[in-house]
Amino acid sequence: MLALRAFRPSGVTRFPRLLSTSTTPRRISPMPPRKKQKQRRGRKYREHALQSPLEEFFGGHYPQFEYNITKSASHEFYRLCDEFGWDRDDPERQDAHREFKNALVKQFNEIYGTDEEDLAKWQNLCHIVDIDPVPDDLETCREVICGTHVNLVDLVDRDVTDQDVQVFESERELSRYTHMTRKYFPKENAYAGGFLRYLLRHILDPA
Repeated sequence: MLALRAFRPSGVTRFPRLLSTSTTPRRISPMPPRKKQKQRRGRKYREHALQSPLEEFFGGHYPQFEYNITKSASHEFYRLCDEFGWDRDDPERQDAHREFKNALVKQFNEIYGTDEEDLAKWQNLCHIVDIDPVPDDLETCREVICGTHVNLVDLVDRDVTDQDVQVFESERELSRYTHMTRKYFPKENAYAGGFLRYLLRHILDPA
C-alpha cells in the first residue's frame, strides 16, 4: 500500500511524487485569473447606468410609484402628481416638475444626440417624421425638419411606445394638440444640446 504522507525528521511534511507511465510531458492549464470584487461592482454600476433618464427620475426619486415605461412620459408624470395628491402650486410638485423636465431633455439627447452638425442624426429624424425623399445635405435637412410640426414629447415617447409621430399641418394645430394632451416639452433647459435647440418651438404662443 502506497503511503499518502512521508515524514522527514525535520517535521516537514512531504508528498511522494507519483510516476506516470507516459513519456509525454503533461501540460497543466493555467488557472483563470480571479475577478476582483471591484470589477464586479463596476459591472453593477454600468448596469445601473443603462437605465434611461426617465427611469432614473421615476424610480430614483419615487420608488414607490409604479412607473409604466410603455406609456407617455407626460401621462406618467401627471399620474405621479395624482398619486401624491399634489396641487399645481405645491412646492413638491414644482420640484418634481423641474426634475422631470431635466429627465425629458436628457432622454431626448440619449435618443437623438446633441451634435447639430451630424448629418446622420438629421436624416434619421427625417425618416421618423416621414420626409421623403430624405435630403442628402445638412442644410436641406435642417430646413425641412424645422418646417415640420411635431410634438417633441411624442418624439421621446416613440422610443418606448412604438407609435408613429403625428405630423401637423401648422404650428397652431400643434399647439392645440399640445394643450389637449398636456405634452409640454421645456422650451429652455440647461441640458438641451444643439440638435434639440433647432427643434424647439414656441407652441404656447403659435404664429
